[in-house]
Amino acid sequence: AVPADDGAAAGPQPASAAAPDACGAGKTITLFRCTMRSQQKWWFLSEADPVQPGTDKDVDYYQHKSRRDEEGLPSRTGWLTCRTGADPPPSLEPRGVCCPPGGEEDTAEHRLARWAIENGVVEYVLGDSVHREVVSRSAELIRFLSDMRGRYGASKGGDAGGADTGGGDASRGYCLRASHLSLAWKTCTSKADAAVSTQIHKLLVGVLPGLGSGLAMPLIRTVRESLGPNVDGNGAATSPGHFAEVSEFCRTVAEAGARLWEGDASS
Repeated sequence: AVPADDGAAAGPQPASAAAPDACGAGKTITLFRCTMRSQQKWWFLSEADPVQPGTDKDVDYYQHKSRRDEEGLPSRTGWLTCRTGADPPPSLEPRGVCCPPGGEEDTAEHRLARWAIENGVVEYVLGDSVHREVVSRSAELIRFLSDMRGRYGASKGGDAGGADTGGGDASRGYCLRASHLSLAWKTCTSKADAAVSTQIHKLLVGVLPGLGSGLAMPLIRTVRESLGPNVDGNGAATSPGHFAEVSEFCRTVAEAGARLWEGDASS
């Protein structure tokens, strides 16, 4: 691996001693995410250097050249064999969170997500009363809360039954919700503060590739529905649709997607 400094190590796991001829047998193998010089994030299964882990001093056995939507968690399939590895490359199976038994929903990341949701941080960031610089620095928070939907049993459906809890116990609602993205789009089209609207537009375009279908599809439906005029209870149009905003959103999403796939092809 030749990374810039990053690190999302999933904890070292000793290679199986039951297969003495297996690649890496008898070694401590680390699952590690590295930010490459291209700023793409790749995953590696490596024997980490004890002094400079996560550098080209590691012994890499397998790597996964992740797309943007695969950077948050290691992929189960699609791994490639490095020079020191042996075919076939492995498939991964998640076994849970590295924490004491019973503490799966009391990790630092879960406490952070709970704090953000309980204190309305997302509504503050994506509403129209915040400064654009706050929005521009919040993309990683939105991605983090989106990733939290897939952890600890958060439901796939999002705002199920009209409630933003994600189903099950209350802690499972501590993640990004479809209603948050609907609020963001409303801010984009309200133009109460043009600078904030523009910045939230950029944020939505940036996070869309990494959203699961439970978030991406409601956002796309919200965008599509905004094409029609707003009507009051009597069916009378109160404001025109947002054709210009929808067109701009579609254009920038398409351009961002093209750049993403070009980057994957060049790697």
